[in-house]
This record gives sequence, C-alpha cells and structure tokens, in this order.
Amino acid sequence: MGAIAESQSVNETQTQALLSVVVINNLSALAESVSSQTSSATVTAANLAANQGINSTTVATQAQIASSIVNATTDTNTVTTPTPFVTLRDFRYTSPTNWNYRVFTGNDVTRPDGFKRSNDVRVNSSAFPYVRNLAYFNETGNNWYACPSDGFEAIVYKDATATVPGESTFCNTFRDSSRRTSEDISGQTISAVISRIRNSGLDGYNTWAGTTTSVAVFPAGSQLRYQINTRLATPIAQDLASKVRVFKNTNASAFEQWPFAATLDEMIEYYSGNFNTAFGAGNSGGASTDGMGQYADGSYQVSGMQAVKNYRAAFQRINATSGNARIYQCRRNATPNTNTNCFTDSATLLTTTYTIETLGDARVLKFAALPAELTSLRKNSRVYVERGGAVFYGFKDILSVDTTVRLNVTAWDAMPAQFPGVTSHTDPVAPVAADTGTWLRDMRRGVTASGSETFSIRAWNFTVNGTNTGGTSNEVRLNFTEGVPQPFARNTLYLIGGQWRSSDDADQQCPSNGIGVDVFTFNPRSSVFCNYSNGTATSFDVELTGKNISTTLAEMRLYGSFDFGRDYSLYGPIVQPSDPEFASFNSAVFPADSKLRYQVGQTTSSAPQLNTTSQVFNGTVSFANLAAMRASFSGNYNSGTANGGNTLGVYSYQTNGTIASGTTGQKRLRIAFDPAVGSNAARWFMCDQSSTAFNTINCVAVHDTTWSVTMRRKNVLRTASRPAGIDAQRSSRTLLIEHNAFCLFWQRRRSEQ
Repeated sequence: MGAIAESQSVNETQTQALLSVVVINNLSALAESVSSQTSSATVTAANLAANQGINSTTVATQAQIASSIVNATTDTNTVTTPTPFVTLRDFRYTSPTNWNYRVFTGNDVTRPDGFKRSNDVRVNSSAFPYVRNLAYFNETGNNWYACPSDGFEAIVYKDATATVPGESTFCNTFRDSSRRTSEDISGQTISAVISRIRNSGLDGYNTWAGTTTSVAVFPAGSQLRYQINTRLATPIAQDLASKVRVFKNTNASAFEQWPFAATLDEMIEYYSGNFNTAFGAGNSGGASTDGMGQYADGSYQVSGMQAVKNYRAAFQRINATSGNARIYQCRRNATPNTNTNCFTDSATLLTTTYTIETLGDARVLKFAALPAELTSLRKNSRVYVERGGAVFYGFKDILSVDTTVRLNVTAWDAMPAQFPGVTSHTDPVAPVAADTGTWLRDMRRGVTASGSETFSIRAWNFTVNGTNTGGTSNEVRLNFTEGVPQPFARNTLYLIGGQWRSSDDADQQCPSNGIGVDVFTFNPRSSVFCNYSNGTATSFDVELTGKNISTTLAEMRLYGSFDFGRDYSLYGPIVQPSDPEFASFNSAVFPADSKLRYQVGQTTSSAPQLNTTSQVFNGTVSFANLAAMRASFSGNYNSGTANGGNTLGVYSYQTNGTIASGTTGQKRLRIAFDPAVGSNAARWFMCDQSSTAFNTINCVAVHDTTWSVTMRRKNVLRTASRPAGIDAQRSSRTLLIEHNAFCLFWQRRRSEQ
C-alpha cells in the first residue's frame, strides 16, 4: 500500500493515516490470517489492499479520507435542546424502479438512564416494505428477540463526548462503540461527493447512491460524516426465513425429496459426509453435506466446472450434545449443477468438533473452529438453530471495525430530486400487541371418495386485554362439503371433578361455537382451554410480506413436525393444474403484514376426554363391551396374516420418508389382542395404505405389550406401552372405553407435546 501511495505522490502523513485505517478496519481478517498461518506477510498485505480497493486510481482519495478520520477532533452532539433528526445511513440507486435507502431517525430525547432511542427505517422501490426476518439471542434475558422490520426504536445509544466514544446497542443484542468526524460539504456538487465516496475504497461503498451528471450542489448546512464503529459484542442470530432441508424422500418429486429437518439430530444423521463411508460412498457431496457458502474463484479455470468454491459441512454424532465435524471445499459441475470432489483429501479444509447447547427455547449447534478463509469470506461463523420444530440457519458475526459514511438531513433532502422515483420515508410507530386479530391454525382442501370437494378451516380470533398481560380467544371452525357448510360439533365428554360433562348441554364444558374457549397470559405464554386443559407455549413469527403463496404452502407441507398429531403433508389448499384458478394462485403473493407463526406447545395438565361419535367398528359390526371388541381383533395370534380386518386402527399419519411402491405413504398404527383364554397380550402393527384400493396392507408387528381394564366411572382399556417414537408424533394417547353399550375411542392428552 505504501508503494502504491508513493507512486501517486501521496504525502507521508496521509499514507500513514491510510495504513492505520486499513489495519483497524481489517483487524479480524489479520487475526484470522496470523492464527491460521495460511498466508505470508506479503500476500496478506496484497489481499488487504485488494479488499480495500486500493490501487493507483483510488489511493489518493482514500488517503485523504483516512487522514481526515485519523486527525479529526471527535464530533460530539452540542445541541442542548432535543431536536428531531434524520441521518442517511445508506443509499443505493439503479433506476426509478430499483433503489433502496436506510435512515436513522429519532427525537434526540435523553432518557433517565442517559440513553436515547433511534429508529432504523429502510425504504425500497418494491411494492412491499422491507422484511428483516431475523431473531437474535439475548443473553441477558435468555430469550430470542425478533428485531422489528419497521425498525421502531431498534437502536439505543449515547452520544460521544470529547473524551468518551459513543456507544450503542442494536436490536437489544449488538454492542458498538464509535467515534466520528463531520465535513461541511455545502456548495459541493452532489455528483462530486458521490464519486468521492464511491472511490473511497471503504468496504461496500463502490455502488453507493447512483451515478448522476447533475450540477446541483448541496445547500448550506450539509454535512458528510465518517463514523468508525468498533463492534464489542455480537449475538447468535437465527435466519427465520431459511430452514435446513435434508435429502430424504428419494422416490418423491424433486422438490419433495428435500423435506425440512425437524431436529438437529435428524440433520446430523443425514449430513454425515464421509464420516459414514456407506452413506457417502459414490456421492458427490450435495446430499450428504450441508452448504455453508459459495464464492467466486477466478483462479479456478477448469473445463466443465464452475469458477466457484463451495464450502460444505458434515457431522458425526458422539452424544446428544457433541460430535465431530468436517468442513470441505467442493467444486461444482457446470452441467449438471452439482457438487463434486467434496471427499478428496485436498477438499477437507478442517476436521473439528461441534457442541449443542440450549439457548432459551432453542437448541444451537456451534463449531469449535471454522477455516479462516471461510470466516473471512462470510464475515461470520455459521451456527444451526433448532427452534419451533425445524432447524434454521444461523450465524454469529465476527467482531470488526468498520468505517461508514453518513449524511445529515439537510444533505439527504437535496439528493432524492436527482434520482427519479425515490420517495420519502415514514417513521414507524409503537407496535400493537402481537396476538390481536385472527390467526389461521389449520386449512385443508381435498376430494372425498365419491369425488365431492371438501374444505375445512380452523382459526383463532385473539383479543388482548387492556393491560396487555393476556387475553381471550375464540376458536372458529368451518367445514364445507360440495360448497355446503357443515355444522361443527365437538361431541365430547370431559371427566371433571369425577363427573362426565358435555360440550354443549346444560353442563356445558367446551362449546362447539368456540366462543371464549381459551384464556391466555403473556410472559411466558400460558393458557387454559375450556377449563379442562392447561398448557404453555413459545412462538415466533416469520414475515411473509411479498412471498409467493403457493411456494410457501409447498414448504409448509414439508415441515417435519406435527400439530398435535396432525401432519402438514396435506395442508391446503392444494390447487391442481386442471383447476381454473391454478395460474392466478401460483402467481399470488402475500400482502403486507402477513405472518407465519411457529409455535411449540406443552400441555401441563388435562382432564380425560371422550368423543361420543368415535364408536369402534369392524366393518359394520359394533361392540357392546370391550371383551367382544377384543375377540374381533386377533391379528396374527392364530398364525394368520394381520390385515385391516383383524386389527384395530388406532392412528394414521402421512410419512415424510421414502414412499414404498404401491402405497400412498400413509402409515397406519393398529393393534390386536391375544384370543387365548386368560391372556392379556396385545400386539402393535405398522401398516401401509394401498395406493390402488386405499385399504390396509403390509402389516408388520412392531411391538408386543399387555393390556388392562380399569374403572374411571366406566371400563377403560389401555396398553402398558406403545411402539417407540409414536408418542412424539401425537398430542394424546388413544384408549378404549365402554359407554352406553358401545365401545368408543377415548383420548387422554399427554402432558408433553
């Protein structure tokens, strides 16, 4: 850098200032290079110069700016009367329909603790507002904070003094210190100042603002500020809009082959790389490793290959909270666009370890180390966040020092006139309670066996109380068959205080109309449903503004978790190409303020429930008592073949696994009882649904247990145990009960969901 400066006759004072600023702004990269010993001093210096954009054309401008930063007196706020402000933080302009900017706004009022608040407002040319979709882990509160997209009071700060730098907290989690200097640009042409900033070599400013040939000048009072921010602390961040997918459904369509991982354990299982040679053998790496970033590599010029580096990770589990990991640098074929060379010796950049820890309502996987070249490119460390029944990509920014450019409101007000299409910002206002309005819980659209169309909706209308500590909600259920609404009835009895109470009769326990059925409180979220079920929940929201509706629904169907035992594979509506609304539906997007909520609930206590319409049949035969029912379902205890006629169906669900030939992918859990006199043996079977006759086939015994009958004011049959893993998919356990000379299914909600 010194040689470049000397070749352009930059004086020594400015050259030293340039070196100082470059080193300060790249401390993290320098530290990584030194610790990894991957580059010589000469190579490191050359890389710094290139990364900073220092060449014979830009060096004089950069040196001038660096000198003004290094030699400036700290710019402090000398205004004694609080004055509302607007500061331009960033501006990018390509055309009247492609631009964005970011401003900080506030009222300059100091709170009793000495801090002030500022809004972080982002405006763009799109029809939809800016969406942040990030949550940050707040160590102080041991919770995740979703910084508002509208930026309302996203920043808390203190102005610098003559001796103390400024300090700020962004989104409750990032902590910075800063010092700044301002330059009066009154009377200078707007185009000249833009050109100077673009050629400053400051990271990311080569495309700042837009090109203009206007001779307009900045008015009196216009100021250009250079601010150096030193990042003191960064949080772990969760990308709410980016989930991890795994190559799972090998027989499904291309999109459905990659459902979302429900847990970190599932992700680790599928992304084993060459730790598991059987799984990774012959694989190019894309299906057995997870991507960590792809970057251009102009030095790699090989026929049939892309000039990129693709960094990927693989895992090997040791125990529930730790394991081994490998980081690879893969290459990509030009055609097809697939990874290759991941498992060669030269491709393995690092073998390290990982740990999993619980942070708030999430499990987070962290690497013990990452390759220096990857960290330098990413400017953060990759983590994985399991939260809300899915695994999300996450990151933690490295500590850094950055120089940024700001304009005061006088200067900024003069710029939009030079760039057609740019509109003014609107300051955000304090948010309303998150749980007001209507949330759609479930939606299905399908066709019955007779060919008629069915449609169902389950929604919640929330009302928050005046103190914002909780509220009440109504449950709305709509069911249609061939366009005709069908009334909803719970038809349920509840065992309360030793008495069975009904949904809608005089002893009303849980009205079918859903009015006022749920009472909830905040911080933490708890609820009482129909006075018989208590639970807690954690949730977070993802903003869907401007996102394609059909794509979002397709993603939801690949969600690996369950809604109280109900899977998402048929979440609707499912619109077929033959439907007249197919084209419009597939091009539709969500309007502003649309949100998707991930919620994990836990039932802490619940009374037994009995659905009075859930009568047990074998074909058309019903049973007056449990003994007669057991005699009808003997399975293969008599050396026969278990099937849909001699086993009792208890639970069915749609699998996200590989769909076996001749089946629909629906799994059916069924049970049989040993008919031998005096035996209380029971056998569980896992069966498939036929894709042609839609009947039960392929029943395989999966678990042997025993049954017993006890009294809960009625005879109740239950099994001593169930097949492994089944309880995790269900919100309740199915029992059998004698009621009014019928055998009925009885649901007892589990305490853990």
